[in-house]
Amino acid sequence: MTQIRTSPPPTVWLWLKKSRTSVQITDLVSLDTSRTMENPVASATITFKGDRWGASAPLPLRGRRFEDTIDFYDLVRIDWHDRQALPKRWPVLVGFVIACEAQDGMQEALPSTEFVLTVRSLGEALVRYQIFWHPHIAAQNNLGGIGYLLRAKGKLPTGRPDQVIQTLFSAFLNGDYLFTLADGRKIYEAVTLSLEAIPDGAALTALSAMGMEGALWATLKRYADCPWNEFFMDVPLSELSLNPGHASTTREEVVLRPTPWTFERWDRLATSDGWLFTFPLGERIGPGLSLRRSADSVYNFFWCTGKAEFSGFDQLSILYNRSGGKIPRYDADAAERYGLRRLEVSTEYVQFRTEDDATSGAISAAHRSTMNTGKNFLCELLENRTTFLHQTSGFDGFWEGSYTTVGRVGLDGGVGARIGGIARFSDGREGYITGVRHAWGVDALWMTTLTLTKVHKPSDWRGWWKRVEDARVAATPRLVSLGIGRL
Repeated sequence: MTQIRTSPPPTVWLWLKKSRTSVQITDLVSLDTSRTMENPVASATITFKGDRWGASAPLPLRGRRFEDTIDFYDLVRIDWHDRQALPKRWPVLVGFVIACEAQDGMQEALPSTEFVLTVRSLGEALVRYQIFWHPHIAAQNNLGGIGYLLRAKGKLPTGRPDQVIQTLFSAFLNGDYLFTLADGRKIYEAVTLSLEAIPDGAALTALSAMGMEGALWATLKRYADCPWNEFFMDVPLSELSLNPGHASTTREEVVLRPTPWTFERWDRLATSDGWLFTFPLGERIGPGLSLRRSADSVYNFFWCTGKAEFSGFDQLSILYNRSGGKIPRYDADAAERYGLRRLEVSTEYVQFRTEDDATSGAISAAHRSTMNTGKNFLCELLENRTTFLHQTSGFDGFWEGSYTTVGRVGLDGGVGARIGGIARFSDGREGYITGVRHAWGVDALWMTTLTLTKVHKPSDWRGWWKRVEDARVAATPRLVSLGIGRL
């Protein structure tokens, strides 16, 4: 392994509710942080020396025991420093203390006391926050009946996934939400939205006609329409040169964007600033890449069940019965192309392909009679998404696993890494980063471990898809029209 210049140790700041002050943790012993795309809650374990604050702490804290001053849900920010010649500080987690304890340790072969903090990111609040609404019980809706107002007088959350999420987020996270962070902010001031317009057309959806109860994050993700789109949390890495004394400059953000697993979207992500990272073999730790075959590749036929909220039916079998068999239970053409095994993925949305479709409202019996002859917008949606799934999960050359390298953080392609980015390796393989873990210790090398999926050689993936198209183009010319340009 080549010699790598070390960076300054990470920086950890605490905002304490009891003392109403902020303080930097010194004498770090070790730090471990982890964030994945699947889980909105990032985690960290912080270990530092001693059992009480020293002379460098603010006056109200000096000499006081950690366990007497640090409380649950005190605010934490963790910054890592990149390996640039003039290193920048990158926040990787903003969150809460959820556990703290003193432990006996060893320092230079002598007994010593260490203090350990367990931290969860701001996503913890969205996961724990339970929401409830019912169209007929306004008094029982949290936030003074906002859930009822959403449903009353036709004010249902409608639109594309990004529009529905914006509506729900604004309704349930606002000034009426009682929980306050240790620095005085409300959650909606510390969590921002980065919602990309979903280009599939004008989608229409609504909450169930019955009452609903659940966690806010689970509800938002439901209407993000995954896996067609990605829905995750991260720290906005555009925040540079942070003032360590002010948490108001540090937030976490909720990200919604189309899943970039088509050729066109993959290329666009790879050419976007801050999303492509190169990994020279000389910086790997241990074996570097540790891969196994992607589990998705066992499927060779894909059918996506649709839910039509406003048409009065939401199951494929009911669609079949109400249309008199005109909407098939299975797509015979797809079965012929891909085989009989299937992977079913549901969608909360009906995508309308024309302006008339988008403004026609609920589908009446007359509409069903007209629209269910031949191909309609629902079948077109299902055909497109069937092709999407086959292109992204039908290739048996995808691998998944992990890669361990010297510490990397930030947006620079040569020394950075982030979830949702593309990793490009020296042998030409590329992979999608779905998790980033940092591990640091005073007597250990800073290491970064990436969780990867869709690891492949681009020429192999594209060559496979060309063979699929070439083999079927004569019998099923529609496959060409449903190619990557439509996804």
